[in-house]
Amino acid sequence: MFRRTVFGPAIAFAVLGVIAWGSAWARADASGYEVTTYSPTISIEGGFNVSGGLAHYWNANSGYHVLDTKTGVVTDVGYPSSYSTNYGGDPFGVYDAISQKFYAATYASGFETFLYVYDYPTDTWSDAGQAVNMYGGAVRNGDLYISGLREPWSGGFDTNFISLYDFSGSNLHDALIETGGASAHVAVDNAGNVYYAAYGGFGVSGELYRWDASAVQSVINSNLAGGEEDTYLTLTDGTLLSTLPAGGNGIAVDDDGVVFFTVNQWGNPDASGIMRWDPTMNTGNSANYEVILSAADVGAGWFGPLAIEGSFDNGATLFTSLNFNASISGITAVPEPTTLGLLAAGGFMMLGWRGNRCARSPKRIARSAVRCSVPLAAIALFLMMGGTAMAGVFSPGKGGSAEVGFIDAGIAGFVGPAGEGVQATASNGNYVNPVFKGWATGVVMYDPSDNVGTYGQNGIGSQFADPNLALGAVTGSNMDIVSLGDMDATEITAHLSNPAVHPLGTLILSFDKAITNGTGADFATFENGFVSNYNTGAGSAAGQMFAELGYVEVSTDGVHYARFPSEYYNYQGAPPGSQAYLTQDVSNIYNLAGKHANAYGESWGTPFDLDDLLDDQLVLDGLVDLDEINFVKIVDIPGDGTFTDSLGTPIYDAWVTWGSGGMDFEALGVINQVPEPASLALLGAGLAMVASRRCCK
Repeated sequence: MFRRTVFGPAIAFAVLGVIAWGSAWARADASGYEVTTYSPTISIEGGFNVSGGLAHYWNANSGYHVLDTKTGVVTDVGYPSSYSTNYGGDPFGVYDAISQKFYAATYASGFETFLYVYDYPTDTWSDAGQAVNMYGGAVRNGDLYISGLREPWSGGFDTNFISLYDFSGSNLHDALIETGGASAHVAVDNAGNVYYAAYGGFGVSGELYRWDASAVQSVINSNLAGGEEDTYLTLTDGTLLSTLPAGGNGIAVDDDGVVFFTVNQWGNPDASGIMRWDPTMNTGNSANYEVILSAADVGAGWFGPLAIEGSFDNGATLFTSLNFNASISGITAVPEPTTLGLLAAGGFMMLGWRGNRCARSPKRIARSAVRCSVPLAAIALFLMMGGTAMAGVFSPGKGGSAEVGFIDAGIAGFVGPAGEGVQATASNGNYVNPVFKGWATGVVMYDPSDNVGTYGQNGIGSQFADPNLALGAVTGSNMDIVSLGDMDATEITAHLSNPAVHPLGTLILSFDKAITNGTGADFATFENGFVSNYNTGAGSAAGQMFAELGYVEVSTDGVHYARFPSEYYNYQGAPPGSQAYLTQDVSNIYNLAGKHANAYGESWGTPFDLDDLLDDQLVLDGLVDLDEINFVKIVDIPGDGTFTDSLGTPIYDAWVTWGSGGMDFEALGVINQVPEPASLALLGAGLAMVASRRCCK
C-alpha cells in the first residue's frame, strides 16, 4: 500500500527539535473535552493539515516543518531557494498523501501569493505559479482547493472565492464558489463536499455553509479560460448549516461529517471560540452549533486554523492554534465515566465468547490451551483500551529475540555482522539468509483486483504491477513489490455475487524445484509490512504492525489448492473509527501472509509449515501432495471484515488502500525443497525413519 509512506517523511530529514509537552486540562465552559498544548519552537501562521499522524505546516521565516503528533519530534524540511515572502505571515502549507506533495503558499508583496511544491519521491522543490491571494488550502484526490481574494484587494470584502488551483502554469484558477466577505479557510470532506465559514468582515457575524459534491463538480472546468468569469456557485447554492456569532476562520471536517470551525471577533472573547456542528444538528438561520472551547477559556484573541484526521468521537485529535502565531494544541473528546464502566463489564462477555471459540478449535490443542487461559482482567483492560486484543500467543512479528519460542517466529531475510533481519547494504556485510534453499522462479497468474497503470483511487501504479518483482531473493525494499489491489465495498459486493468474474487479488508462483514437507517451517512469505510509530485517528497505534494480510494456498497440480488454516483475534466487534491506516497486534494472527516487518531496514518472513495441512481434505484425498508443492497462491484479503479466518472470525486490516493497494508481495523463500536427483541415493537409508515420522505425526 503505497500511501503508507505518509508515515515516514520525517525519516529523510534532520530532526530540528523535540516538543516540550504542556499539561492537559478540561475546557471551562462544558465537560467532555481535553486540551493538550504542544510547544515547538515554530508557530502556526496559516492553514495546515494532518496525514498519517504527522502535522504538516509552513512558516514564513523557516519553511516547511513536520510535527510527529505522537512523539513530539519536529522535523525541518526547509524551503526552496527561490521562494519569495514578505515575512508577514504565510497563508497555508498542506500535504497531499495521494500525490505525496506538500503545497506551501506565501505572501510575496502586497496581497500577491506564490505556491511552492515539495515532492517527496524526488526530494525536490518547484515553483507552481501564483494567485492574487491564497488564504486557505485543502487537498482531495490530488486536487488543491484554495480560498481567498480573486482580485487585488482594495479595502473591500466582496471578491473572495473558493477555487481549484491551476497547475498548468497559466494561473487560470477555476473559480468554484463565490463566498463574499473576508478570507477564511476551506475544508473538503472525503466525499467531495466543500465547507466554509463565511466571514462578513471585522466585527461582522458570519455563516457556516456546505456545498454538495455534485454541485461543486458541475462547475469544475478542466479547460478554463475565463478565470472567475467562468460558471461558479454562490452562497445561495449551498446549505446554510448555522449562523455564527462572529467571523469564521479555521475549518475542518472529520470522517463522520462533523464540522469544526473557529469564529473570531477582536476584543470579544464571548463571541470567539472553536465550535462544532454535526449531522444530528439542525440547519438553517440559527445558532446550530456546540461550543468546544471559548476564547475566555484560554485568553485567546484570535483562533487559528484547524486540522483533523479520522473520527473525533472515536478518539481522533482536533489540532489548532489557540492564538495568533501560537503553537499547535490538540483537543480530544473524553469518554463519559459510564462508558468506561460498560466497557469493563464487556470483558466478562468477551471471556465467555473467547472460551467458546477455543472449545471449537480441536486442532493445535497445546496452543489453544495457552490462548484460552487469558485472564479476565486483561480482557477487560483490552476493551477499555479501545478494542484491539492484548498480546496473544503468536509471534509479535518484529523479529529478533522477541520472536524466540513462538510457533510462527519470523525468519530473517538477511543475516551477517549487522545482525539478523537487518537489510543488507553495500557496506554492512549482511547477506541473504542461507536457510532459504530457493526462491520463487515463475509467475503462473497475476490477477490484481484494481486497475493496473492508474495510480490513485482504485488503481495500481505501473511500478507496482510487475509480478516479476515477486521472483528471486528477498530485497527488504518496501518498493520492490507487486500489489494485488484492494477491493472497495462495491467491488466486494460484486465478488460475492460472482467470484469467478470478480476474483480477489491473486498471485500464483511456481518453483524450479518443489517445496517439500520437512522439519519446521517449509517456506516463508515476505510482504512490506512495518511497525507504526504513530497514534492517529485513522486507525494507527504506535508499536503495532502496519500489516496488509493475505491467505496462502498450496498446490501440487496447479488445479487443487489447499488453504492454510488461519486464526485472527484482533478487532473483535469491528475496529473503532476509521480504518484508513489500521494497524495490528500481530501476536493475535496466525498463518496469514503479511504479519512480519519487511521494510525500512528490517526484513523478516512469515513462516508456513505444511504440517498444518495434514488434515486438509484435499491432502487426505491425495489431490495435494505435501511432499511435492509446485505452486503457492497468495490471495489478498480486503480488510472490511467481510472475509474471515478458518474459524469464521472477521479479518480487518487497512481499508480501502490504493496506489499499491492491498497485499504488497515481495518474495517467497523456500526452506525445505525436493533435493537434487544425485542426492536421493544418500537419503535411501533414512526412508524408514521418514516413514516412521509420517505415521506418528
